[in-house]
Amino acid sequence: MKITAVIAILALLLSCTPKPAYNKMVETTYNFNKSAVSLIISSDTSKAHYIEVEKKSSIFIFEKNSDFIFKVSKNPSQIEIVDHKGNGSKWIEERGFKITSRKEGDTLIVEYFPTQSTAASILKFGTEYKFFN
Repeated sequence: MKITAVIAILALLLSCTPKPAYNKMVETTYNFNKSAVSLIISSDTSKAHYIEVEKKSSIFIFEKNSDFIFKVSKNPSQIEIVDHKGNGSKWIEERGFKITSRKEGDTLIVEYFPTQSTAASILKFGTEYKFFN
């Protein structure tokens, strides 16, 4: 059911909005915990056809040939990632994460990082996604 809804939303978005495309994504995960041996935990590059769609106060990024959706909302500020199986992860600014999305030239950068207000019981990890050609 979730996948059908995701496909319907994608079809609607594609029909009414320009489609900037990216061929690569670099996902870099950071460890901000005091016990961290290294700041960067991992960095992974994916090649695919990523399409960006901006609708109202949200940016949607998805792979053209799969049901992967990456949604960045500005109000409320949050990042939601849903994979092809409908499994999702969500990071919300109100829960102590700084969420940003910005363009640097032809590169779209989306990131979430813990802040001073992130609860002590939460491990301090963050991720940066760079979409580019």
